[in-house]
Amino acid sequence: MQSKMQSKMQSKMQSKITKSYDSVAEIFNAMRNKKLSLNDLIEYPGFLKLLPSVKNKIVLDIGCGTGVMIKELIKRGAKKVIGTDSSKGMLICSENNLKSEIIKKKVELFVDDISKTKLKTKFDLITCSLVLDNVVDFKSAVKNISKLLNKNGIFIFSVPLGFGYVLKFKRNKEGIKVPCGYESNFFDTKKVTDNWDGHKVDFIVRPVSVYINEFAKNGFYLEEYSEPKPIKGAIKKKPKIIHFCNIPFCVIMRFRKL
Repeated sequence: MQSKMQSKMQSKMQSKITKSYDSVAEIFNAMRNKKLSLNDLIEYPGFLKLLPSVKNKIVLDIGCGTGVMIKELIKRGAKKVIGTDSSKGMLICSENNLKSEIIKKKVELFVDDISKTKLKTKFDLITCSLVLDNVVDFKSAVKNISKLLNKNGIFIFSVPLGFGYVLKFKRNKEGIKVPCGYESNFFDTKKVTDNWDGHKVDFIVRPVSVYINEFAKNGFYLEEYSEPKPIKGAIKKKPKIIHFCNIPFCVIMRFRKL
């Protein structure tokens, strides 16, 4: 059981992470609209490959961000999508991007933190794209995801692998960053900070084993695991991501609740 001190520290860190996403919501939205983010060039296409049929299903999208995944789920025939995010700034972007779907009552959006969710509805499918690395109380999040899934329900999620925070980089003659040493240990769970156009954004980097073992403890079976590479043409669009042809940017996992 968590101590009050630990709980208070986690809550403070979570609040800081959420506020950082509020500050970059518009920047992130513009990036996704241009389809030049690491999400669009690497993670998102890989995520969709693991996605089962959503036709006529009510789906929960945790950490829906600007609504890109929700739009795709509706396009693929989902009966309804519930989108949640702890960042009000991100939800405002979602509301603007999904006006038509909201009017048709195909989409509902809520401010919600999965580690202390207020949702009660059960789902057959839950998606979560590059979000669990923003959740401080990860163990509570996994327990809540389990409670929200029906038996045999599917949970698909992606998380960054964090090599960018483990390796040191230098630029080669072509100006491309290449690994040249180590900043930290891959096997440690740690908070790291990234810079998005002058705005600091915090993440929790965890080893893959932490994710797999925690879901296994909560009655999940790993059906498929993927380390997607940049899509065709990605390097031409964004040359500086070429090192992700040699080291994975993220992992995608599809779990089934037993």
